[in-house]
Amino acid sequence: RNEDYIGSTEEKNRIDKFLNQKRQEKPERFINHTKLSDAIDQDLLDINWELFETAIKKAELHFKEIDPNFYLMPYERYLVSSPRSNNLGGFYGRPTGGYYYFNDVAFSTTLDKDRVPNKELRTLELVRNFLHDSLHASTYRTFRIDNETGLIFRHQYGINFRNPDRISYSAPNLNEKSPDTINLNTWMDALVHIHASNFMNENYSNYFSNRPLDLREQEIWNEVINMKFDKKRHPKPIEFYETVINPTKAFLEKWGEDFLLNDTLKAMLTGDITSLKQYFDQTLMIENSWEKLFRQKAYKDIDHDEKNEHSNDNKKILHKKRKID
Repeated sequence: RNEDYIGSTEEKNRIDKFLNQKRQEKPERFINHTKLSDAIDQDLLDINWELFETAIKKAELHFKEIDPNFYLMPYERYLVSSPRSNNLGGFYGRPTGGYYYFNDVAFSTTLDKDRVPNKELRTLELVRNFLHDSLHASTYRTFRIDNETGLIFRHQYGINFRNPDRISYSAPNLNEKSPDTINLNTWMDALVHIHASNFMNENYSNYFSNRPLDLREQEIWNEVINMKFDKKRHPKPIEFYETVINPTKAFLEKWGEDFLLNDTLKAMLTGDITSLKQYFDQTLMIENSWEKLFRQKAYKDIDHDEKNEHSNDNKKILHKKRKID
């Protein structure tokens, strides 16, 4: 797993024990979901599993070329299910999918086979979802223990930070200031979706040229590979695009998508944001541009404050020593 535990040896051991326990549990809401490994072995959910595995192996090579820290989610830790009744399913369907870092588990819903009869389309849409979640799972993260409450919390996640008081480095309302700035979690969520879509476009854009799709299927496929869709025919993605994709696309277009697309993903997978900070310093020709663009005043820098406290303690000790001398 691409994660680190921060603290003393005792604290690290406690974090390790806590996460191991969490990762042996199956969250209650996923009780009726099927492990991807079982779905493949037992040929469940009416998916072309041979096509699925070919596609994700190709994707693994693609993303490892961007950064070797990328890994595919283990099949044992990926849960899949059919959509609820009267629901289209897929990435925007119900039950909703997602990645859960404490449990290190993700799940996805397949497209409804009655509404989307093309088996290969249902398969490739699931590939996109799996890659989206694998990129989230590969994103670097650190865990720490809150000194005041003793609770374990995730501190760093990719290019963002969050303290035990749940105050994030960047404020949620930064999206309202796009394209000038963006909330860092929004940026990362949109970026993994864009990368997954770009991979599908580069490798499967002509897949259905000789395989007919009906109008609904065409709209779904257009969204998967081009991130475009007719809102009347395929309204499910609207909220995600309006709140996540569109603000981020506008931000990337303003600040330089050619550089930021891959370098942001590298920073997410390594946890090293140095290149991004340097890029914005050089672009704006202002020092500490990253902090000025993304940091909210309410955020407390734990490491900086701890260093200051130690420094102040040392100054007090030195001052006392001088008085004694």
